[in-house]
Amino acid sequence: MLPQRLRGPTFLALLLTLPICAFAASCNIGDTPFYQVDPASIPASPTYLRDIAPRMNYFCTGCHDPDTSIGQKGVWNFADKATVCGNVGEILRVTFGVRSMPPGAAERMGARDGAILLKWLEVGCPDCNVDTDCPSGRSCRDNVRSTPAKVCGCRGDGDCALESAFPKCDRPRGVCVNCVTTDDCSGTFKCNTDVGDCVQCLADTDCAGDAIKKKCKDKNRCVECLGDADCTAPATCNTTSGSCVTP
Repeated sequence: MLPQRLRGPTFLALLLTLPICAFAASCNIGDTPFYQVDPASIPASPTYLRDIAPRMNYFCTGCHDPDTSIGQKGVWNFADKATVCGNVGEILRVTFGVRSMPPGAAERMGARDGAILLKWLEVGCPDCNVDTDCPSGRSCRDNVRSTPAKVCGCRGDGDCALESAFPKCDRPRGVCVNCVTTDDCSGTFKCNTDVGDCVQCLADTDCAGDAIKKKCKDKNRCVECLGDADCTAPATCNTTSGSCVTP
């Protein structure tokens, strides 16, 4: 079963890569495309710090990093691990499929590099597997968010300085999060401390100001309905979108 991160637009982009890649010399180790590299030849559980960041620094961040002299190209910042994890399919597509990156005569990833990147996505984009994968004084922990699966724990906000989307340290759990309290959130957003993220609502009362969307779904967002009872017959509730739909 493919993980959720491999479905939808990202996975479609990856699928579009494969037929082109099968005929592209840059995809290969000998005659082997990156997606057919022997699994025994790559780490079983690659980590960001050991396996991915060095490759991004070598192949990508010369252009795709806002701190470089060239500056960030487009919306990509491949010095940020969340951006890399969320765009593995696109990285593989432009590197091995359309072969547009890196541009010109710049050195491209080899098939083994591509295989390691794909494997990292499959195992949950972890920072680390064991404590020794982390900087001194920080331990490898299960994350409170779904991605990455494991992270190097934090001791204070300073350890989260490179986490653009998760700048706060939840000290009791030792992980970088978007918020620790609602004071860390902007506007009317609330802090869902279960996942350390700023959300639209935690309870129905937080949705009281919306004329239509008065129900709080999953401590996350205000929706019109959670079940058919919230809709006026003959409408029924689309529980995915949280909207009342008339047949």
